[in-house]
Amino acid sequence: MLLASLATLCCLGCGGEEGPGVPPVAVLNVATETDVGGSLRLDATQSFDDDGDIQHYRFIVADGSPAFTTVEPSARHTFSVSGLIGVRLIIRDAKGNRGEDSAVVSVREP
Repeated sequence: MLLASLATLCCLGCGGEEGPGVPPVAVLNVATETDVGGSLRLDATQSFDDDGDIQHYRFIVADGSPAFTTVEPSARHTFSVSGLIGVRLIIRDAKGNRGEDSAVVSVREP
């Protein structure tokens, strides 16, 4: 399960050319443990872009739920399956540059 989740996580959101300038720096903060049914904050508020503004944040959680993109630097996610679940953040700036960070959450049966 872990290898499949991480493989899925690595492939989602790939592709695209980098633009000119300095890429943004993605910083993902999320608690490392929760129970099935637990809701955690996916926090990208410490992400930054030295030469512009971050245009959007894409959160990818490798638990079978759809990836989602938002202009807000944080979101909540409810975990519906147990295991070691990969979480990935991809940010893009106005020039098309991207930054990425990831984490793993241990989701336990209650």
